[in-house]
Amino acid sequence: MKQHGLLLFGGVVATFLFCACTASSDPLVSKIEQETSDFPVQQTKQITTTIQTTIVTTTTERAPQLLETVPERAVLEVEPIFQNPELPTGCEITSLTTLLQYLGFEVDKVTMANDYLFCTYDTAKYTLEDAYIGTPDSDNGFGCYAPVLVDAADCYLQTQNCEQKAIDLTGSREETICRYVASGYPVVMWITIGLYDMYEEIGWTTENGEEVMWCELEHCVLLHGYDKETNTVYVCDPLNGDVTYEMERYFQIYDDMHRRAMTIY
Repeated sequence: MKQHGLLLFGGVVATFLFCACTASSDPLVSKIEQETSDFPVQQTKQITTTIQTTIVTTTTERAPQLLETVPERAVLEVEPIFQNPELPTGCEITSLTTLLQYLGFEVDKVTMANDYLFCTYDTAKYTLEDAYIGTPDSDNGFGCYAPVLVDAADCYLQTQNCEQKAIDLTGSREETICRYVASGYPVVMWITIGLYDMYEEIGWTTENGEEVMWCELEHCVLLHGYDKETNTVYVCDPLNGDVTYEMERYFQIYDDMHRRAMTIY
């Protein structure tokens, strides 16, 4: 996705596209006061009784429906989307859009990038975990990691009034990722272009002293299938379309990239 020299933005004033999402929450406890009056007692008194009823509403958090046993093979039919030419450094938002379209949502990558992806050049304050650094329609965009795509996905899903939610799967091992895919959830994952060896160096340091590590060949794809017997994974790659990789090598690079992943359930 990105193959350029390191750029140190310093404290450049942020110019960003931001989805202002506010999640509404229903109160768990609602109180209803009912008043009954004019209750006759001995025909000379009126007693007003206030009955306070507390109704406790419990909500069940929606959770992914995952298979107990991971099969040896699972392949989901997913149509790939290419990031170029509109988003030359937009592999992350393109992979997310591919996932959304697989789930039946009619949204395009440019809309997702412009309206739902938080972008900024302010490297003094932000890391790749907080925002897309740069802009995906630029050749000099850096990128972002799973939490940023989770936020973008949830912002969009809220506008659709649906039950689906994004989930950060960062840290998940191979077996867990395969379980999600086999259960019908393609997974957005961070690897390297062409599965080349991962090499990191310091990209910049925030004003709080946090050193942000950057992988020159960082890339983001959508895993939609695997076959353990043939050691194969099936991937929608925003640069190359629907491709296959050696499964062992793929997950090795995924591990090297600190196991960053997300999906929608």
